[in-house]
Amino acid sequence: MKNRNPIISFLLSLFFLGLGQVYNGEIMKGILLAILIFPIYILIGLTGLVSSFNGMILICSVIIIYKLIVSIEAYRRSKSLNPYELRPINHISKYMLFILFGFAVNWIGVSAGRVIIGYESFEIPTPSMEPTINVGDRIMAIRINSKNIESGDVVTFAKEDGQKYLSRVIGLPGDSIEIINDRASINGKLEEWKENGSTTKDQIEYQKYKCKLPNGKEFGTLKMLSFNGTEITPQEISNKELIIVPKDRMFVLGDNRNNSMDSRMYGTIPVQNLEKKVHYVWWSNNKLRIGELLNE
Repeated sequence: MKNRNPIISFLLSLFFLGLGQVYNGEIMKGILLAILIFPIYILIGLTGLVSSFNGMILICSVIIIYKLIVSIEAYRRSKSLNPYELRPINHISKYMLFILFGFAVNWIGVSAGRVIIGYESFEIPTPSMEPTINVGDRIMAIRINSKNIESGDVVTFAKEDGQKYLSRVIGLPGDSIEIINDRASINGKLEEWKENGSTTKDQIEYQKYKCKLPNGKEFGTLKMLSFNGTEITPQEISNKELIIVPKDRMFVLGDNRNNSMDSRMYGTIPVQNLEKKVHYVWWSNNKLRIGELLNE
């Protein structure tokens, strides 16, 4: 005989859904409660809630509430079982097998949700999209239909080398694009830039601008002023002759105009290479930016 500890059963189910029930000798109940998390992941995919930050908060809240309900049930059941006679299931090897089962259920559920809606999280390794997206930010991107892309959308795409890139769509098929002193001219209309202060990072001084595209979309841009106190002269990429974006291709730029690999270097990208549209920052070292929408 060995009494069940209600606190242990509560914590086991809290961290490994259903394991508290297994600890209480109720293996089938534990399996059922662990599997019931699966429909939640499917609903995530079907409803598309993850495409908004508030939706993601709702999803996390539902999962936490469900885990608490299961954990409280394990706690109460454990108190009613004492005295308790140990069963074959009450062995560390069985507990480890159940934990592996739980990981498998969660992996399948998350994968199913990702397949249905095509969501993916990325951590940003470079400053090419600053000040919109900073190094270390974690963003949520959702699979898109290329027909719904607009000038100003932030997207992920793959190049021929298989690497994934992140940039802002500036030119759509058929658009005329010209780069004049780092500013994009789209079909003869120049981006509106308004000074928005300055910032210094890694010994580089930047002028900050609020940029407005001809279609009304607004975002921030950076332009290098000096490095370690030495004024930066205009770069070759600061001016590009007029091009017409070919059919089924797009012209992309980074928001950090002097520190970005984009269509000024490697040309337009095939529309078919577009993968996902970036929706929001879900984590950042700057906590004020968590939940910030990127394609509104």
